[in-house]
Amino acid sequence: MFRLASSVLLIVVLGLPARPQEAALNREQVPRHIAYGILFHEVVVLDREANELQRQGRPAAYLLTRYQERFDLSPTDSASLRNVAAMCMPKLSALDQAAASIISAVKSEYRGKARGPGSQVPAPPPELLRLEASRKETVESCVSELEALMGRGAFAAFEARLKQHIAHHARIVPAEKSAR
Repeated sequence: MFRLASSVLLIVVLGLPARPQEAALNREQVPRHIAYGILFHEVVVLDREANELQRQGRPAAYLLTRYQERFDLSPTDSASLRNVAAMCMPKLSALDQAAASIISAVKSEYRGKARGPGSQVPAPPPELLRLEASRKETVESCVSELEALMGRGAFAAFEARLKQHIAHHARIVPAEKSAR
């Protein structure tokens, strides 16, 4: 079944200021590993959807060239982005699955227990924090690989356009509204 991925890079960052005027000022503070993690995921999803369309004999070039056009990449740099994203996402998915298992175990431990006024959410388990650090390192390693493939100048131009795109399209969700 064909499902078109969103054309807007939507970034939800927890814990940033709740007041809209402060949130607008902080859009450029989206952590680099978050932005690239989302970008790599989106690139892989678009490639998967393009492959499905091609398998059905339908046109898919618009999906394969979306980021090439959006970020003014050469065909070679666009291919590098797609290849690095494809290499990176299985690693990130494995880390995310491990984290989901830990989160599920913690939730089941506290599910059904009475929570009175003043009760606090427990601190994340150390293994979850290690997975988070590993995820960040994995993304940064993939970004370094992309920079090496593109070259310093082309990568700097790409990253500047990516930051502009994020600043324009990011939506900041205050922490109190996001923990549902």
